[in-house]
Amino acid sequence: MAGLVKPEADAALSADVIRGSRDGDKRATDAALSALLPAFSYPQPSYVAPLDELVPLIVREYAAGLTGSYLVHALDRVEAASEGLTAYIASWVADPSGTLNCRVPVPGAGWDYAFGDAYRTMLNAGGDPVGVTAGIAMHLGARGVPGSWRVEPDGHLRLRWDDWLLPAAERIAVETDGERAHIRYSGPAGSGTVSLAVVDGRWRADGAAKMTSVARHGIAFDVLTRDALAMRDYEELLGRTLTTVDARMMDVFSAALDIVAAHTPQYLRWIARTVHQLFLIAPRPGKVESGSVEHYLGLVHLTEHPEPLPVAELLVHEATHQYMNVIAKLEPLDDGSDQRAYWSPAVRTERPVAKIIAAFHAFGNVLLFYRWCRENGLSARGECERQETLLGGWMEHLIPPIVDNPALSETGNALCQPLLAALEHP
Repeated sequence: MAGLVKPEADAALSADVIRGSRDGDKRATDAALSALLPAFSYPQPSYVAPLDELVPLIVREYAAGLTGSYLVHALDRVEAASEGLTAYIASWVADPSGTLNCRVPVPGAGWDYAFGDAYRTMLNAGGDPVGVTAGIAMHLGARGVPGSWRVEPDGHLRLRWDDWLLPAAERIAVETDGERAHIRYSGPAGSGTVSLAVVDGRWRADGAAKMTSVARHGIAFDVLTRDALAMRDYEELLGRTLTTVDARMMDVFSAALDIVAAHTPQYLRWIARTVHQLFLIAPRPGKVESGSVEHYLGLVHLTEHPEPLPVAELLVHEATHQYMNVIAKLEPLDDGSDQRAYWSPAVRTERPVAKIIAAFHAFGNVLLFYRWCRENGLSARGECERQETLLGGWMEHLIPPIVDNPALSETGNALCQPLLAALEHP
């Protein structure tokens, strides 16, 4: 297993790797990267192209470093239950950009909840390292990494290949050349083969279930149901996850993205870069909810809702959290020296400054979203004004803790200060 990347003990990839130590010119890369950090604050025209390159780069390098550490952590158990699996993944970990030979126009390596499962399995004892490793391998195969491997886990797995959900299986054998794949399986419902091929730039399959996907205005994400998710340690959340996707919700997504395209088009690329997988949760009376889990990059959840404007808002909100989660892989947003707690109006409790940064960043972008919707003629002007008033009041609590706070890092200030200037100068 020589050549595996072994990051720090907390499984986060060393910022030196992302910042350019592989190129041997770290200081120049540091300076260039520092100049781009404000791009993560809110959508700004001058940063569109740099973000298109930088965001997937950070995610890919983080995922590769995390996976290398995970293979070291789970090596014995995975090798005992598989053939060729660790070597297949290790080849990508050793050279995540050089090995990748993908001709499929889908999000790049790293945007998959399997990496979040790997993090959780490392963080807490137990879990299913064989299933997690197989999930990562399926993701890499769908991104064009060629190779072959076999696995025989304890129990059965329900894995995915791109937006295809495979049958439950107790034995799996995969062969792929990057454009075609054959997956042989046996499981509780019998044995068979799933054949996949790239057709018109997308994977097509025989023998697998097509998951629901949204594709509109350049935004594309899969809508996962309960049987397509694992998410270690989030059983309560998974218990609320819907087992089917109502066709009416797809109409809501389309209408929500039409609102973004017509009235806040700067948020189209903002959402498209970071929202790649989504699952719906059952609503609670009187609540509209959404969320992102820090190490599950690209995965968000939100309440099933019949109205497009709140859904558009939630997509902006969660996409913004994803930018914070990505940039935090480079450097923590604060140094931990501020031990005070501050009032957070959204949750109506006091929270540490790291949570205040997150709230300001997300709700500040939502405030901009409603402001721009109103300025660009959205018919629901009254709702925009109501939200602006509400969120403006929240800013009175969220802004003071981040202004001139020495605990904020360069990255934390880069995330907050451009947005603060945009909010104060409509």
